[in-house]
Amino acid sequence: MDMTQAIDFLVKTENPERLDDTLQQLPGMHAFVVGRGMPGGCMQRDGCYVVRVFGPTNWFEYAVMQQGYCTIVKKLDKLV
Repeated sequence: MDMTQAIDFLVKTENPERLDDTLQQLPGMHAFVVGRGMPGGCMQRDGCYVVRVFGPTNWFEYAVMQQGYCTIVKKLDKLV
């Protein structure tokens, strides 16, 4: 997968802004919480926040699971 491709994940977190800040600080991480800074706020689907990952997703999946930044609920087949 190249950096022009993106995959959305549904995640559980108590603080989506803090999760987004953390993702932005991780080296090599190309992921963000969708909707942060927008008038409607962080996007939610089915009670979960949407995180968009560009490029390979293995670093994102490893980092959030091993460090407990959030819980991945589902990897979506298409972007929301």
